[in-house]
Parts: sequence; C-alpha cells; structure tokens
Amino acid sequence: MILAENFNLQESLLFSISARETLCLLVSESKVPHKTELKSFLINEATNYQIMSLIVDGILLLDEFNYFDELVLFERIRIEVKENKDFIYELFGADLFDDVTKKVGSISPEFFLLEDDMDPKIRAMLDSAKKAAAKVDLDYDTKSVVRKFKPDTVKKGISLHARIIKSFDNLKQQASSGTNAVTSFVKAHPAEISGVLLAVLAIYVSSKLYKRFYSKAAKSCSKFKGSKKTICMKKFQITGYKTQLIDLKKAANKCGMTKNPKKCITAIQIKIDKINKKISKAV
Repeated sequence: MILAENFNLQESLLFSISARETLCLLVSESKVPHKTELKSFLINEATNYQIMSLIVDGILLLDEFNYFDELVLFERIRIEVKENKDFIYELFGADLFDDVTKKVGSISPEFFLLEDDMDPKIRAMLDSAKKAAAKVDLDYDTKSVVRKFKPDTVKKGISLHARIIKSFDNLKQQASSGTNAVTSFVKAHPAEISGVLLAVLAIYVSSKLYKRFYSKAAKSCSKFKGSKKTICMKKFQITGYKTQLIDLKKAANKCGMTKNPKKCITAIQIKIDKINKKISKAV
C-alpha cells in the first residue's frame, strides 16, 4: 500500500507523539548518559523519519529526511500490525487496527511549507491537529511536535515537495505491482510483533482515550462555572485516567508475546506508574 489509504493528519500526529513518548520512557529507564538532552532531542528536534526508524529498527539515522524510506517505515508498521490482526483486535479493538493500517502515515514536508505557500485545506488540517495534540495529557508540550521548521529545514521541505508530488503515482504503481522495497522486507520479516511497537500502540490508544474524555468534559462541564466546573472537569479527568489504565494493563500483560518483552513492559509500566501518580494527585 505504501501510502496511508485514508491519511489523517490528527491521527498521524497523535501516533508520532505516542512514539516519541514511548522512546522517552525507554530513555528514562536506560543507562545512557545525558538523558535530559536526549529526551529533548526526541521531542523537539528529531524528524518523523528518525523517530520511526528508532521504533522499527532501533537505529537513529543521521539523515533527517528520506521521504520514500519514511513511507516504507510506515508500511512496515502497518504490515506488522496486519500480520498480528487477531492479536491487535483482541487487545485494542477494530478501531485501533483501522487507524494504524489506514489513517496513520508519514507527515511529509508538504505540511510544513511556509505559511504563504501552504494550501488552505492543509492549514486547516494542521490547526485542527494542533488543537487535538494539545488535548493529550503528556508530561511535555505536545505542540512542539508540530513545531515550525527552521528556515534551512523549510527550504529542504520546499525542494522536496515537488519531487514528492511527482513520485506519488510511481509509489502507487510500485506498491500495486509488488515491486516496492517493502516486498523484499516482508519475505524475511517474522510475523511476531515487536515490544516497542506494542508499547507505542498502547500509549497511542491511551492518548486517544484521554482525548475523548477531555472532549466530553469540555462539553458536559461547560454549563458550570468556578469551583463547580473545576470539580466537574476533575471527575472526567480521573475517569479518563482510570480508563487509560485498563488498556495499558491489558497491553502490559501481553508483552511476553512480543519479540522484545523487556522494552515493552518497561515503557508501559512507567506510563502506568505516571498515571497512578496523577490519579493520586487529582483525588
């Protein structure tokens, strides 16, 4: 498939945010030096291409952009999820499966062109995605993932843009004919899902759940003011946290079925511990 069938910018950003958080959680429990700087890099500096390479292959690429390879990385994620369809269905449900296999995809440089050159529809999508990202209750400013690129990076994005547009039809033809880079990879790739990807999916689901409760709270509590509104919002917040824990614990119990269970359980358990602390503070 290569290109996401029904690409959705909000879901793609939320997946990127969840991937970055998962990597930061793993860094927190690792023995690597300069943890603060590394986590800052993962959140604020690393491109989506570099993040997905770390998730899929555990490799930090020096190149910031390679659009075709980034598409392949996302296709590999979709394939891994599809190969484990029954497992994903049982654990997270059909909605998560459809989101990852059909909506999540590469956030290409075309979304980050200079404001004057940005398509109005893309600008509307980006603004909507920023608002959605702001609703996700993480320990850092999620809006930084949708940062404005530095001038030199914007130039790279613009120069890549024309080549990307021209390559879309070629990519589709390669995918439909089965001659793309993914085909050779799949033949040698085991069906067993990776622990890191399972952790990303679990945190992605928990973020979606929290966002859902946040939206419900904003709607239900809008009729109140002052302390009554605060109490109302807190009630939804606690319920949202507890709902997150259910799916995270389910995923943690399945980490033993992945290729690298230690990384899986480490990331998810830290997330569970953080949510438990938030519940304690909110009560």
